[in-house]
Amino acid sequence: MKDKRIAEVASAPPVDEKEYATPVSFQVKEVMKRTNLSFWRTRITGLPGCSIMLRSSLDLGSYN
Repeated sequence: MKDKRIAEVASAPPVDEKEYATPVSFQVKEVMKRTNLSFWRTRITGLPGCSIMLRSSLDLGSYN
């Protein structure tokens, strides 16, 4: 029985497997929409956080 199953699996056509159901570009676009919407809705707390991230990325990028 085991040999029969091994033969069946070996003769099966290869399956084109993908890790995700949607392309990366679609996922990035959706995440950016959600992030921007979150910053827009909570501008008082979101914009200072965004400016801190921007400032720190500029500071860290200038050391290279």
